[in-house]
Amino acid sequence: MAVTIKEVAKAAGVAPSTVSRVLKDNPSISRETKEKVQAVMKRLGYVPNVAAQNLVNRRSNIYAVIMPPFKRKEASSEPFFIDILMAISQEALKYNKTISVVAGSNSEELLATVQLMNRQKRVDAFIMLYSSEKDPVIDYLYQEKVVFTIVGRPVERANEISYVDNDNVLLGQTATEYLIEKGHRDIAFVTNHESNHISKSRYNGYAIATMQRGLLTHGEFLLVNSMDYIEFIKKLESNQITAIFAIDDLFAIRLVQLLAYNGLHVPDDVSVISTNNSAIATTIHPYLTSIDIDVNELGKSAIQLILQQEENETKIPKLIISHQIIERESVKKRN
Repeated sequence: MAVTIKEVAKAAGVAPSTVSRVLKDNPSISRETKEKVQAVMKRLGYVPNVAAQNLVNRRSNIYAVIMPPFKRKEASSEPFFIDILMAISQEALKYNKTISVVAGSNSEELLATVQLMNRQKRVDAFIMLYSSEKDPVIDYLYQEKVVFTIVGRPVERANEISYVDNDNVLLGQTATEYLIEKGHRDIAFVTNHESNHISKSRYNGYAIATMQRGLLTHGEFLLVNSMDYIEFIKKLESNQITAIFAIDDLFAIRLVQLLAYNGLHVPDDVSVISTNNSAIATTIHPYLTSIDIDVNELGKSAIQLILQQEENETKIPKLIISHQIIERESVKKRN
């Protein structure tokens, strides 16, 4: 049978209300009394009734993580989402918080679930793993003054919404300048993300780097269907492109396979650099040179930003996480 507060109070020689205050770390209780009560709790094996405490405090101790509405079937299996969910869950556990995942095939489904969870007070805060223009979920959370943060820079109201992100423009510059330093002069930025804020920001970094060096700046190569891939191979052959900056590791691996199928080998014929530095970057040869965006720190920081807002409702915390290049086999130096 579970030990009760009354039993702890009797053994410690204090009132049950004193034990409750000790559990809440109330400053009105002396250090000596706290230590005495805590020692009795440990000796008796007392475990606080978290559910009851949550009812009193009107808190659930659950944070909801909102996944993006995946337009592409394979997008839901991208290593980034697995890695960041793991990082968020591990950090939440340190503060006795649990994680609930919100998923849907479109924004309307996501919004309906978020509204229901918020009305029923089933979660205390939300963490969004995406940001898009005129997003109804972001609009709802902002207008209802719900505690939330975004992994990724908000497209709108960036000064009024909490977020953690990499500097994706700088990341794009870093990747492109690395290829330039390796002797490449005709570089393509290739993505399969339609209307994606992160993709646009990284392309802008690519454009800045190529223009600053007086190099040819290609338009964004968007590959979403078989015809796009066919046209891209033609462009590779006609433009003498020697290096590709791919939006992420999973897409980069697909590109490496596409190039090999068409008789082009990485890195001998075409060099490839990607982003995320996920475990998948070393699943095939050549191992991918990739930008490490520190997914673990992104996830941990998302929890920290929520906690900061809960402690200070007027604070709108923001954080930029640094990145670094992890050199492997997919980029070759040109003379």
